[in-house]
Amino acid sequence: MTDQNAIYQQLVDDVLAERQKQRDRFTTEHDGRHDALQWAGLQAQYIGRAVDAGEDSDSTRYRDSLVKAAAVALAALESFDVVMAEISPTDAAYVERYGNDPE
Repeated sequence: MTDQNAIYQQLVDDVLAERQKQRDRFTTEHDGRHDALQWAGLQAQYIGRAVDAGEDSDSTRYRDSLVKAAAVALAALESFDVVMAEISPTDAAYVERYGNDPE
């Protein structure tokens, strides 16, 4: 029987390691320049690479692409939280970037 906790921990460790690689490469200021559409586009690129790898039966590239997509999702959440800490949902900058529904 597979130890699900060990599998989960390995996934989390891999995503966090990838996220650290991204942090080493890109600054918080850089990440803050992306809007929601750009973040979604970056994630879609990695998901697309995972689909291609799956079709090619390349399990290593498939998993690596999914880990990168997950790390980009974390980056998007981090960036969003930084923005939210700095501006109010009623500010023009928030509305321009995320729309007018703070929920």
